[in-house]
Amino acid sequence: MTGQNRVPNREGNSSPVWSSVCSCDEAERERGFTLLEVLVAMAIMTIGISSAILLFAAAASLQSQTVLVHRAADFASTIFSEIAAQLKSGVDLKKIAVKEAVHPDFPRFKYSVTIIPLDDFEDELFVCVDIFYLWRGERRSHRFSTVLLRYLGVDQIRPTSAPPR
Repeated sequence: MTGQNRVPNREGNSSPVWSSVCSCDEAERERGFTLLEVLVAMAIMTIGISSAILLFAAAASLQSQTVLVHRAADFASTIFSEIAAQLKSGVDLKKIAVKEAVHPDFPRFKYSVTIIPLDDFEDELFVCVDIFYLWRGERRSHRFSTVLLRYLGVDQIRPTSAPPR
């Protein structure tokens, strides 16, 4: 047989392979990836990884802003507690209302307090606290409000209407 060579196949058996005939299916399976396939895969991975990095950066920024808002809410709660204590001790409302003050425990924040009496005796008070801080060079503010009651002893209770006669 002229033109016939014996070449071992995958199983280790030798099978005749004609030099003029080539099995293209076997040759393509053993070649691996082409350069184009590798470049397309790298481009897809690059897009995916860069998208993930952008998402993480946005989440980190949002998380730090959320921390500041949470601290502002804690600060407002502290101010409300201090105002309630001052109201129970009988401090004048004009001394409690402040503008652009800085609290020693929260140096990054400034605050303003507005107090509006809801009744004639100033026993029920609408208290509004505005918290100011800088976020990336921009001034941000949040408003928190509540209704506080003055502490009245038993001898200081005021009737809301005249007793019937």
